[in-house]
Amino acid sequence: MLLSRKASFQSTDLDIANFALILEYLEAEYYGLALAGVLSGDALSVVTNLYDHKVQHIDAIIGLLEDAGATPVAKPEFIFPEDAFTSQTGIHELAATFEPLGVGAYLGAAPLIQSPDSLAAAGVIAGVESEHVVAIITTWCRACSPPSPGRSSRQRQARGNPLGHPQLEPGRRSRLLRRPPCRCSVRR
Repeated sequence: MLLSRKASFQSTDLDIANFALILEYLEAEYYGLALAGVLSGDALSVVTNLYDHKVQHIDAIIGLLEDAGATPVAKPEFIFPEDAFTSQTGIHELAATFEPLGVGAYLGAAPLIQSPDSLAAAGVIAGVESEHVVAIITTWCRACSPPSPGRSSRQRQARGNPLGHPQLEPGRRSRLLRRPPCRCSVRR
């Protein structure tokens, strides 16, 4: 189990746990709906694993809240964009937004968490969320174009970007929340 059954809570910890629960509800519903559609191959496998992890996170957070004597927040109703499930690209685009958001939410809340057990649990879930970001990037970006032809390998290494990845250029801001961080076919 990811979360300690003996966690001691402050009011803030309960609020953070309920917020995390809403985020996990959102992602679980999204991936569950995505599984009923157009996915195939590696994308289907990855989304199946993502869904399973989200369900585990939900169960763990609900258990943590109930053990603390709190009432878990009810699952809200979510509305997704119309084209969110019509193609693997559409599914990827929203997944590439949700997963970094999850990492940021857990890491951003970490300094506010009072209970050491809750903090450890949030760290575990943040680590899993980070793995989800990597899974999404690698699954949908296998067909990335090669590094830009205008620069040699030596030039890229001199600039601190040995792979020539467009998001790793010094001085450029990451656009992970707006689009996949590569030059693949799912780029907007």
